[in-house]
Amino acid sequence: MSFTDRSSPGSLARSTSLHRADSIENGDRIRHVDQLEGETLQLFLELLDGGRSTVPATCGLERGDVIVFTDYYRIAGG
Repeated sequence: MSFTDRSSPGSLARSTSLHRADSIENGDRIRHVDQLEGETLQLFLELLDGGRSTVPATCGLERGDVIVFTDYYRIAGG
């Protein structure tokens, strides 16, 4: 699910992937999908369905974040 998207060379995008979280660590930032708004929610859903592999640095999703949806998902890459 991880690859580099070079479609917008001038953007401040970073390669990102989404994986099911095997475990939750003490100190992990856990966010429920209903807490995500606007562009951040759209980016998460695109990562989930494999339609996106890069996210803007300012999108609010950080490496290590755990998103609770139909399962627990961890943002990787970065």
